[in-house]
Amino acid sequence: MNFDTPRFQSAFLLTVYLLLAFCAAFPALAHDDMESSLSVKAERTDTKPVLDGELNEPFWAGAEAIESFWQRNPDMGAPATFPISIKIAYDSETIYIGFEIHSGDPAGLVSTVLQRDGGVNSYDDHFGFRFDTFHDHRDTYYFYINPKGTRLDGHAIDEGVKSDDNWDGVWQVRTKITEDGWQGEIALPIYNFRFGNVEEAIWGFGGMVYVSATQENVSWPNMQKQTRKPSLFGHITGIKGLDRKQPFVFTPYLLGGSAFGRSEKTEGASPGWRSVDDSFERDMGLDIRYRPTSNIEANIALNPDFATVEADQFLFNLTADELQHPEKRPFFTEGQSRFETPIQLLYTRRIGLSEDEVIAGGKLHGQVGNYDFGVLDVLTGDGFDSAYNYSALRVKRDILRSSTIGFLAVGKHDADSEFAEVNSAAAIDMNYQISGATSLVGQLARSSRPDNGGDGYAGDLSFRHNYPLFSTRDALNWSTTISAATDDFDIGDIGYFGRSSLDRRGLRNSVGYSYWVKSHGINRFNLTQNSWYYQDYDGKNRVQDGLSLGGSVQSSSLIAPGFLVEDSYYFFPSSGEKYDNTNRTVMLTIGPYPRFRSKLLYRTGDNFGSAIHYFDSELILKISNQMRITSNFSHLESDLHDSPLPTSVNDIARIGFNYLFTPDLYWRLFVQSDSHDELSLVNTLLRWEYRPGSVFYLSYKETRDDTLDDFMPTDRRVLMKLSYHLHR
Repeated sequence: MNFDTPRFQSAFLLTVYLLLAFCAAFPALAHDDMESSLSVKAERTDTKPVLDGELNEPFWAGAEAIESFWQRNPDMGAPATFPISIKIAYDSETIYIGFEIHSGDPAGLVSTVLQRDGGVNSYDDHFGFRFDTFHDHRDTYYFYINPKGTRLDGHAIDEGVKSDDNWDGVWQVRTKITEDGWQGEIALPIYNFRFGNVEEAIWGFGGMVYVSATQENVSWPNMQKQTRKPSLFGHITGIKGLDRKQPFVFTPYLLGGSAFGRSEKTEGASPGWRSVDDSFERDMGLDIRYRPTSNIEANIALNPDFATVEADQFLFNLTADELQHPEKRPFFTEGQSRFETPIQLLYTRRIGLSEDEVIAGGKLHGQVGNYDFGVLDVLTGDGFDSAYNYSALRVKRDILRSSTIGFLAVGKHDADSEFAEVNSAAAIDMNYQISGATSLVGQLARSSRPDNGGDGYAGDLSFRHNYPLFSTRDALNWSTTISAATDDFDIGDIGYFGRSSLDRRGLRNSVGYSYWVKSHGINRFNLTQNSWYYQDYDGKNRVQDGLSLGGSVQSSSLIAPGFLVEDSYYFFPSSGEKYDNTNRTVMLTIGPYPRFRSKLLYRTGDNFGSAIHYFDSELILKISNQMRITSNFSHLESDLHDSPLPTSVNDIARIGFNYLFTPDLYWRLFVQSDSHDELSLVNTLLRWEYRPGSVFYLSYKETRDDTLDDFMPTDRRVLMKLSYHLHR
């Protein structure tokens, strides 16, 4: 497709107008917030259950059961096609949940995820639930488990829109496979939660069940497509007499290990290798969590250790921007969603991952009245020689029924130069909920960087809609975003803002439509369309435009072919680079089945000055109930236009093994190789949660360099880490 700019602008505006017309034409499908009247009474017990997956304690027999569930998919609003029972009990220190899911032949259960927080709620059969502990329809805690007892938990803010899977509570679960499904018991200590100071509490509660064999997704109460929205939850009543002692939690750790058998490159005309002396490593640190009130929490990390964090995956970068890796370090991941805004002013991967390491960090966060706040402060350096101080302040106020306004300030300062400013930014933002399915989200930011002598500005305003269009079997996802940024907007030391986002102003429109057919051998189909147009900030030049169309069809046998066609134009005024990109992609998804799932993708076209052929594959095999293998292979051929250089051929291979001994003890092996950078990495970890919140790790890491064709180990170390969870 060749873009004629006036024609493209007309097509873009026509799409927007048509969608507005659709919304106006179908007012009956507009989704207003409708608070549920359904409730369940929690059963008080003085007897702690034996967690074995059997609901045979006497108090379970007397507990009120939730038994009416409604479909989210495929037939939204229809009753569930299989029996479910959820019961809730509590004592002064713990919330208990017992559940039974009679979904049919247990041979069809999918439970391929064995690692905690590993995407239990993506493909596996699962049971999930969410608590709104303040009953203010704002923030939630969520929990998911699969039939193997693998856990995922997290904390969500802004009516469930922003989720943080890295919040890790201390809780236990035991499951049992039955003749017609599965069941389980869950124990959640009260000290995990922030909650209101009332005599008799009412908590919001939403329950979800997914059956992979039929792809049926059901909820209580009937939340239709909006199962994350606490304003649609039911209620848990009768909670009183909770232990309000605010926990003071200590988690000290000891670490010991050895680095051995390493080599480093020599300098000079004839580079080679020389051996590096072996060394013994030992360290200690402390994490402290204190809650001065039931709704405010402080976290302090002294000499935090990240040696057991999983390594970044080797990836190809097919964009014009810096590759963005996910944050995996526990101190930074917990509560990270609190600082998330449309413009990413805080990107914690900038902190302590270069030559400096994190010496200490602190957080204070919570709710006071209608205000939600978070404060972050981190000191980095080499050993105990300080280098830089990173800080962030977030304040957000609830307004109207479900909307917010907020402020965020982020900064980096030189701790060795009287805390002179290096880079800083501040922004105001809003999230206006027009209805339960429609919102207006915006942000205006200013950056400062003294070494380049100027301030920069950026703004973003998005209209978003997500709800059925014609029937209960379809869903429309639509967003239109207006954004602008000056060329001197710079958050390169504290946040993430891609090169392709600078010095531009314009529009982006995204539309997704899906429909559950459930007949003639077809489960569902999906269609997507994205279009964008940007000028430079002064309005003199077209700097970006593009259009993409995609779709997929899933058969009843869970085989889904798909395609994506994208044409785009990029002009970078600062360098004068111009690119006409044309990319064509086909893909195939197979599964999930009880034993495996797979994805295949092939992409070809012109991409930022190169003719490319890109192939990517993923295969996940469940060898047994305890063992899973994951393999990925990526192949990229690129040929620079008007260049005498030969075609570049590069491969990335990754393979992972997971073995689950018990729900609290697993072993992981991850091996990856990159032919472009000529690097290979091995990372293996044994993790044992020997008591709730207390963990023993045994880790081995090895990196090998093949740039001189001799595959030498540049890093090789074995580490043991022991943490102990204490609370009072």
